[in-house]
Amino acid sequence: MVDRTYQINKQANVKYYIWLEVDVEMSQNDTVTLQEFSSAENIKVATLVKKSDLSVLTNSIANNQVTCTNAGTNMQCVLFVAGVKAV
Repeated sequence: MVDRTYQINKQANVKYYIWLEVDVEMSQNDTVTLQEFSSAENIKVATLVKKSDLSVLTNSIANNQVTCTNAGTNMQCVLFVAGVKAV
């Protein structure tokens, strides 16, 4: 398991909520920790899409972390997330 880094493409802030579109390279069981979100409030929605064929990959969410649970290695992905922003 690796904690992957990411690059923010788009971001919107609405009062207490935030959504992000980020580029990230993921393998099975890799985790992305998103500092823009409050770990106490959790990410509400996360969708991980593989760029090569636009397939949606399975993932799990815990606090401000998204983990890829789909089989695969070094997949170029876009991660769409929404939730409560960190203050």
